[in-house]
Amino acid sequence: MYQNVVYIVVVAPIGDLTLSWLSDRALGRKGMYIVTMSLYGAGSAIIAADLLLLKPGPAQMAIFLAVYTLSMIGVKGEVPVGLALLAEIMPVKWRHKALVLSPNFENIGAAVGVAASVIGWSPSWQAWARRARYVPRL
Repeated sequence: MYQNVVYIVVVAPIGDLTLSWLSDRALGRKGMYIVTMSLYGAGSAIIAADLLLLKPGPAQMAIFLAVYTLSMIGVKGEVPVGLALLAEIMPVKWRHKALVLSPNFENIGAAVGVAASVIGWSPSWQAWARRARYVPRL
């Protein structure tokens, strides 16, 4: 993904500060959690379609950056809203564990995604999959 420091420093506070403020003022935590996850999910789907369907060029990069911005706002806005929601709904007995583990599921998801990509793109795995007739030749 696009990892420019200036981009992250500008986009992250929009999600963190704006969406958490909006959740307290208008939508509530559950409603805002649905909005943040919808931004993230829709952004990820549009990014995948953008990268798969459009030719590389300035238009593809502009769409990618715009949708990546929306997706990052959703991800960064989810953290304070999700933690506040967890603090409200979790029983006291498990609250500390849930609040510590919750932010780390992004890391676990990223690790699983990278592992799937490495396995899927390795030549030996592709050769095995073709022999087993799981992946057709393109």
